[in-house]
Amino acid sequence: MQILIRDGRHGDETLREIWQTLLDERLVGMTRFGRHLLETGDLRPGITLEEVADVLWTYISVELYELLVLLRECSPERYADHLATAITAAICRPSV
Repeated sequence: MQILIRDGRHGDETLREIWQTLLDERLVGMTRFGRHLLETGDLRPGITLEEVADVLWTYISVELYELLVLLRECSPERYADHLATAITAAICRPSV
């Protein structure tokens, strides 16, 4: 559904507004989640809330799903593993 909204936004003002709302709400949600993650103390030292939110916002985008699952035929399980590995590497405190 998000792909249809994203692709249709160029020719439809309503879809453009819906797409922007989806992007904004995703960022709000990932900022809240990022704040929670920062409170755990398990994230990389010095990482900011903005950096955490940007990483999360980017990695859960429909565009990444489209590229890996729909176009490259990555299985949903492999996609989930890839996301977990990439997000962990980007924001978490290195394990010893």
